[in-house]
Amino acid sequence: MTDITGPGGPPGGIRLGISIRTLRNKLNQYADEGLTIPAPGEHRQSA
Repeated sequence: MTDITGPGGPPGGIRLGISIRTLRNKLNQYADEGLTIPAPGEHRQSA
């Protein structure tokens, strides 16, 4: 699977139809609630 935010592609927020600020704020909110947010380039763990 190709990373949708990889080099040459649009930033994830644009692809999702939200602003970069909204994306960043949501990720910070989820992290504050205890959700593990992988760093760029890291693979998320399977559930």
